[in-house]
Amino acid sequence: NRTQDLNRVTEVLNGKVGHLVPRTGGTPMNIEFYISPYQVLEAELNHDSQVCGTKTVVTVEGTDTLHKLPLSPLIVDPQAGEDSNPSFLQLTDELSMDLPALFVLKFHQPVPISSTSIEEIQRLTGRIQISGLKLAPLYELIVQSTLKEKCSEDLSTNTSCFFVSLPDCPKHCYFINKGSEKSNLAGALVSKIPFSHPKCVPGIIEILRHQVAYNTLISSCVSEKHINEDDSQLLYFEVVPHKNTSFSVFFLHPVKENLACVVIDVITSREVQCHLHLNPPDPTLNSSNDFIARAVKRCMSVPVVMRAVFRNAANMKADS
Repeated sequence: NRTQDLNRVTEVLNGKVGHLVPRTGGTPMNIEFYISPYQVLEAELNHDSQVCGTKTVVTVEGTDTLHKLPLSPLIVDPQAGEDSNPSFLQLTDELSMDLPALFVLKFHQPVPISSTSIEEIQRLTGRIQISGLKLAPLYELIVQSTLKEKCSEDLSTNTSCFFVSLPDCPKHCYFINKGSEKSNLAGALVSKIPFSHPKCVPGIIEILRHQVAYNTLISSCVSEKHINEDDSQLLYFEVVPHKNTSFSVFFLHPVKENLACVVIDVITSREVQCHLHLNPPDPTLNSSNDFIARAVKRCMSVPVVMRAVFRNAANMKADS
Protein backbone atom coordinates (compact mmCIF):
# COMPACT_ATOMS: atom_id res chain seq x y z
CA ASN A 1 0.00 0.00 0.00
CA ARG A 2 1.56 3.27 -1.19
CA THR A 3 0.02 5.41 1.60
CA GLN A 4 1.33 2.99 4.23
CA ASP A 5 4.80 3.13 2.65
CA LEU A 6 4.79 6.95 2.64
CA ASN A 7 3.66 7.02 6.28
CA ARG A 8 6.42 4.58 7.18
CA VAL A 9 9.09 6.67 5.39
CA THR A 10 7.84 9.84 7.16
CA GLU A 11 8.00 8.01 10.51
CA VAL A 12 11.48 6.63 9.75
CA LEU A 13 12.88 10.06 8.90
CA ASN A 14 10.93 12.29 11.27
CA GLY A 15 9.31 10.23 14.04
CA LYS A 16 10.66 10.71 17.58
CA VAL A 17 11.96 7.12 17.54
CA GLY A 18 11.64 6.34 13.84
CA HIS A 19 9.35 3.52 12.69
CA LEU A 20 8.86 1.18 15.64
CA VAL A 21 7.73 -2.43 15.21
CA PRO A 22 6.69 -3.90 18.61
CA ARG A 23 7.99 -7.23 19.87
CA THR A 24 6.01 -10.24 18.65
CA GLY A 25 6.64 -13.75 19.93
CA GLY A 26 10.36 -14.43 19.76
CA THR A 27 11.09 -11.42 17.51
CA PRO A 28 12.42 -8.44 19.51
CA MET A 29 11.15 -4.88 19.02
CA ASN A 30 12.96 -3.07 16.21
CA ILE A 31 13.32 0.58 15.23
CA GLU A 32 13.96 1.72 11.64
CA PHE A 33 15.45 5.21 11.95
CA TYR A 34 17.04 6.23 8.61
CA ILE A 35 16.33 5.55 4.95
CA SER A 36 18.20 7.14 2.02
CA PRO A 37 16.43 8.87 -0.92
CA TYR A 38 17.65 6.09 -3.24
CA GLN A 39 16.06 3.42 -1.02
CA VAL A 40 12.78 5.40 -1.05
CA LEU A 41 12.98 5.63 -4.87
CA GLU A 42 13.70 1.89 -5.14
CA ALA A 43 10.61 1.15 -3.02
CA GLU A 44 8.46 3.42 -5.24
CA LEU A 45 9.72 1.85 -8.49
CA ASN A 46 9.54 -1.72 -7.30
CA HIS A 47 6.51 -2.28 -5.10
CA ASP A 48 7.39 -5.94 -4.44
CA SER A 49 10.81 -5.09 -3.01
CA GLN A 50 11.12 -5.03 0.76
CA VAL A 51 13.31 -1.93 1.01
CA CYS A 52 14.54 -1.48 4.51
CA GLY A 53 16.46 1.42 6.02
CA THR A 54 18.95 1.36 8.90
CA LYS A 55 17.50 -0.53 11.86
CA THR A 56 18.28 -1.25 15.47
CA VAL A 57 16.83 -4.04 17.62
CA VAL A 58 15.76 -3.32 21.22
CA THR A 59 16.65 -6.12 23.61
CA VAL A 60 17.99 -6.87 27.13
CA GLU A 61 21.45 -8.22 27.92
CA GLY A 62 22.99 -9.52 31.13
CA THR A 63 25.79 -7.53 32.84
CA ASP A 64 28.33 -8.14 35.61
CA THR A 65 27.00 -5.26 37.72
CA LEU A 66 23.53 -4.29 38.99
CA HIS A 67 21.50 -1.57 37.24
CA LYS A 68 18.17 0.03 38.13
CA LEU A 69 15.68 -1.11 35.47
CA PRO A 70 11.95 -0.21 35.22
CA LEU A 71 9.34 -2.82 36.16
CA SER A 72 6.56 -1.20 34.07
CA PRO A 73 6.23 1.40 31.29
CA LEU A 74 7.51 4.85 32.33
CA ILE A 75 5.99 6.94 29.53
CA VAL A 76 3.41 9.37 30.95
CA ASP A 77 1.31 10.27 27.88
CA PRO A 78 1.96 8.04 24.85
CA GLN A 79 -0.65 10.03 22.87
CA ALA A 80 1.15 13.40 23.34
CA GLY A 81 1.26 15.53 20.17
CA GLU A 82 3.83 14.69 17.50
CA ASP A 83 5.80 17.87 18.11
CA SER A 84 6.04 17.46 21.86
CA ASN A 85 8.68 15.24 23.42
CA PRO A 86 7.26 12.29 25.37
CA SER A 87 7.52 12.72 29.14
CA PHE A 88 8.70 9.90 31.38
CA LEU A 89 8.46 9.06 35.08
CA GLN A 90 11.67 9.01 37.13
CA LEU A 91 13.13 5.63 38.09
CA THR A 92 12.10 5.41 41.76
CA ASP A 93 12.56 2.38 44.06
CA GLU A 94 8.83 1.57 43.67
CA LEU A 95 9.01 1.59 39.86
CA SER A 96 12.34 -0.19 39.43
CA MET A 97 14.45 -3.13 40.52
CA ASP A 98 18.22 -3.67 40.67
CA LEU A 99 19.03 -6.31 38.05
CA PRO A 100 22.29 -7.60 36.48
CA ALA A 101 21.11 -6.39 33.04
CA LEU A 102 20.72 -3.41 30.70
CA PHE A 103 18.51 -2.52 27.74
CA VAL A 104 20.47 -2.55 24.48
CA LEU A 105 20.02 -1.02 21.02
CA LYS A 106 21.71 -3.59 18.75
CA PHE A 107 22.70 -3.16 15.07
CA HIS A 108 22.70 -5.89 12.39
CA GLN A 109 26.01 -4.46 11.10
CA PRO A 110 28.31 -2.30 13.26
CA VAL A 111 27.81 1.43 12.53
CA PRO A 112 30.82 3.78 12.14
CA ILE A 113 30.19 6.54 14.71
CA SER A 114 32.41 9.56 15.43
CA SER A 115 33.99 9.83 18.86
CA THR A 116 32.07 13.12 19.37
CA SER A 117 28.74 11.34 18.77
CA ILE A 118 29.77 8.45 21.03
CA GLU A 119 30.43 10.95 23.84
CA GLU A 120 27.02 12.59 23.23
CA ILE A 121 25.30 9.19 23.42
CA GLN A 122 27.13 8.30 26.65
CA ARG A 123 26.07 11.66 28.17
CA LEU A 124 22.43 10.78 27.36
CA THR A 125 22.66 7.27 28.82
CA GLY A 126 24.15 8.56 32.08
CA ARG A 127 27.73 7.56 31.31
CA ILE A 128 26.89 3.88 30.73
CA GLN A 129 30.00 2.86 28.76
CA ILE A 130 29.74 1.38 25.27
CA SER A 131 32.21 -1.49 25.58
CA GLY A 132 34.78 -2.85 23.13
CA LEU A 133 35.41 0.38 21.19
CA LYS A 134 38.57 0.64 19.09
CA LEU A 135 39.19 4.19 17.87
CA ALA A 136 40.38 4.63 14.27
CA PRO A 137 40.08 7.38 11.62
CA LEU A 138 36.32 7.69 11.00
CA TYR A 139 36.69 7.79 7.19
CA GLU A 140 38.65 4.53 7.25
CA LEU A 141 35.77 2.90 9.14
CA ILE A 142 33.13 4.30 6.75
CA VAL A 143 35.11 3.06 3.71
CA GLN A 144 35.68 -0.34 5.34
CA SER A 145 32.01 -0.91 6.21
CA THR A 146 30.81 0.39 2.80
CA LEU A 147 33.14 -2.00 0.94
CA LYS A 148 31.99 -4.87 3.14
CA GLU A 149 28.39 -4.06 2.19
CA LYS A 150 29.00 -3.40 -1.54
CA CYS A 151 31.25 -6.35 -2.37
CA SER A 152 31.64 -9.73 -0.78
CA GLU A 153 35.39 -10.03 -1.47
CA ASP A 154 37.58 -8.41 1.16
CA LEU A 155 39.15 -5.36 -0.47
CA SER A 156 42.17 -3.83 1.18
CA THR A 157 41.06 -1.06 3.54
CA ASN A 158 44.17 0.87 2.45
CA THR A 159 42.32 1.71 -0.76
CA SER A 160 41.49 5.43 -0.87
CA CYS A 161 40.86 5.87 -4.59
CA PHE A 162 37.53 4.87 -6.14
CA PHE A 163 36.01 5.09 -9.63
CA VAL A 164 32.30 5.92 -9.87
CA SER A 165 30.40 5.61 -13.17
CA LEU A 166 27.23 7.64 -13.74
CA PRO A 167 25.08 7.88 -16.86
CA ASP A 168 25.60 10.92 -19.15
CA CYS A 169 28.86 12.15 -17.69
CA PRO A 170 32.58 11.29 -17.58
CA LYS A 171 33.66 8.75 -14.97
CA HIS A 172 34.46 10.22 -11.54
CA CYS A 173 37.57 9.35 -9.55
CA TYR A 174 37.29 9.99 -5.78
CA PHE A 175 40.30 10.16 -3.51
CA ILE A 176 39.19 9.87 0.10
CA ASN A 177 41.56 11.66 2.44
CA LYS A 178 41.08 9.67 5.65
CA GLY A 179 42.39 12.37 7.94
CA SER A 180 44.06 11.32 11.17
CA GLU A 181 43.11 9.82 14.50
CA LYS A 182 42.80 13.32 16.00
CA SER A 183 39.85 13.08 18.37
CA ASN A 184 37.22 14.88 16.27
CA LEU A 185 38.03 12.84 13.13
CA ALA A 186 38.25 9.54 14.97
CA GLY A 187 35.43 7.07 15.45
CA ALA A 188 34.63 3.46 16.24
CA LEU A 189 32.46 0.67 14.89
CA VAL A 190 29.54 0.41 17.31
CA SER A 191 27.46 -2.77 17.40
CA LYS A 192 25.31 -2.00 20.45
CA ILE A 193 24.36 0.87 22.75
CA PRO A 194 23.38 0.01 26.36
CA PHE A 195 20.92 2.15 28.36
CA SER A 196 18.77 1.86 31.48
CA HIS A 197 15.99 4.46 31.00
CA PRO A 198 13.79 4.73 27.87
CA LYS A 199 13.80 8.57 28.03
CA CYS A 200 17.24 8.66 26.33
CA VAL A 201 16.10 6.66 23.25
CA PRO A 202 14.67 9.61 21.18
CA GLY A 203 17.94 11.54 21.70
CA ILE A 204 20.09 8.51 20.75
CA ILE A 205 17.98 7.94 17.60
CA GLU A 206 18.49 11.59 16.53
CA ILE A 207 22.30 11.28 16.97
CA LEU A 208 22.29 7.99 15.00
CA ARG A 209 20.21 9.51 12.19
CA HIS A 210 22.64 12.43 11.91
CA GLN A 211 25.65 10.07 11.81
CA VAL A 212 24.09 7.68 9.26
CA ALA A 213 23.10 10.61 6.98
CA TYR A 214 26.74 11.78 7.05
CA ASN A 215 28.05 8.23 6.47
CA THR A 216 25.65 7.89 3.49
CA LEU A 217 27.24 10.92 1.78
CA ILE A 218 30.81 9.71 2.34
CA SER A 219 29.99 6.15 1.28
CA SER A 220 28.44 7.44 -1.97
CA CYS A 221 32.05 8.17 -3.10
CA VAL A 222 33.14 4.57 -2.39
CA SER A 223 32.84 1.83 -5.00
CA GLU A 224 34.23 -1.65 -5.50
CA LYS A 225 36.14 -0.30 -8.53
CA HIS A 226 39.51 1.01 -7.39
CA ILE A 227 41.30 0.47 -10.71
CA ASN A 228 40.33 2.37 -13.86
CA GLU A 229 39.45 -0.36 -16.37
CA ASP A 230 39.55 1.81 -19.51
CA ASP A 231 41.05 5.01 -20.86
CA SER A 232 37.84 6.99 -20.60
CA GLN A 233 37.89 10.65 -19.61
CA LEU A 234 38.01 11.18 -15.86
CA LEU A 235 36.91 13.92 -13.46
CA TYR A 236 39.02 13.93 -10.27
CA PHE A 237 37.70 14.78 -6.79
CA GLU A 238 39.25 14.75 -3.32
CA VAL A 239 37.03 14.32 -0.25
CA VAL A 240 38.57 15.89 2.87
CA PRO A 241 37.09 15.62 6.39
CA HIS A 242 36.57 18.62 8.68
CA LYS A 243 35.55 18.55 12.31
CA ASN A 244 32.29 16.87 13.30
CA THR A 245 30.00 16.29 10.30
CA SER A 246 31.31 18.57 7.56
CA PHE A 247 33.67 17.81 4.67
CA SER A 248 35.04 19.37 1.49
CA VAL A 249 35.02 18.08 -2.08
CA PHE A 250 37.93 19.58 -4.09
CA PHE A 251 37.98 19.50 -7.91
CA LEU A 252 39.47 21.34 -10.88
CA HIS A 253 37.37 24.20 -12.22
CA PRO A 254 35.91 22.89 -15.53
CA VAL A 255 36.92 26.07 -17.44
CA LYS A 256 40.05 27.26 -15.61
CA GLU A 257 42.72 24.95 -14.21
CA ASN A 258 42.31 26.29 -10.65
CA LEU A 259 41.03 24.34 -7.67
CA ALA A 260 37.39 24.77 -6.67
CA CYS A 261 35.72 23.34 -3.59
CA VAL A 262 32.26 22.51 -2.21
CA VAL A 263 31.97 22.43 1.59
CA ILE A 264 29.09 20.20 2.73
CA ASP A 265 27.97 20.60 6.35
CA VAL A 266 25.46 18.02 7.59
CA ILE A 267 23.71 20.01 10.35
CA THR A 268 21.15 17.27 11.12
CA SER A 269 19.82 14.31 9.13
CA ARG A 270 17.25 16.74 7.66
CA GLU A 271 19.33 19.90 7.21
CA VAL A 272 22.39 20.40 5.02
CA GLN A 273 24.34 23.59 4.26
CA CYS A 274 26.66 23.88 1.25
CA HIS A 275 29.18 26.52 0.17
CA LEU A 276 30.88 26.62 -3.23
CA HIS A 277 34.30 28.30 -3.14
CA LEU A 278 35.98 29.47 -6.37
CA ASN A 279 39.09 31.46 -7.15
CA PRO A 280 37.62 35.04 -7.42
CA PRO A 281 38.68 35.67 -11.07
CA ASP A 282 37.28 32.29 -12.24
CA PRO A 283 33.89 32.18 -14.01
CA THR A 284 30.87 31.12 -11.94
CA LEU A 285 29.72 27.49 -12.22
CA ASN A 286 26.04 28.50 -12.37
CA SER A 287 25.25 26.58 -9.14
CA SER A 288 24.18 28.54 -6.06
CA ASN A 289 24.85 27.28 -2.52
CA ASP A 290 21.10 26.78 -2.17
CA PHE A 291 20.92 24.71 -5.39
CA ILE A 292 23.75 22.43 -4.18
CA ALA A 293 22.16 22.02 -0.71
CA ARG A 294 18.80 21.08 -2.28
CA ALA A 295 20.54 18.58 -4.60
CA VAL A 296 22.38 16.98 -1.64
CA LYS A 297 19.14 16.59 0.36
CA ARG A 298 17.30 15.16 -2.64
CA CYS A 299 19.80 12.39 -3.43
CA MET A 300 22.36 12.16 -0.54
CA SER A 301 24.98 11.25 -3.15
CA VAL A 302 28.17 13.29 -3.72
CA PRO A 303 28.75 11.96 -7.30
CA VAL A 304 25.18 12.83 -8.37
CA VAL A 305 25.54 16.34 -6.90
CA MET A 306 28.92 16.89 -8.60
CA ARG A 307 27.46 15.72 -11.92
CA ALA A 308 24.71 18.38 -11.51
CA VAL A 309 27.32 21.09 -10.77
CA PHE A 310 29.39 20.15 -13.86
CA ARG A 311 26.21 20.02 -16.01
CA ASN A 312 25.20 23.52 -14.91
CA ALA A 313 28.70 24.78 -15.75
CA ALA A 314 28.58 23.09 -19.20
CA ASN A 315 25.11 24.56 -19.94
CA MET A 316 26.33 28.05 -19.05
CA LYS A 317 29.46 27.62 -21.20
CA ALA A 318 27.27 26.49 -24.13
CA ASP A 319 24.93 29.48 -23.67
CA SER A 320 27.81 31.94 -23.66
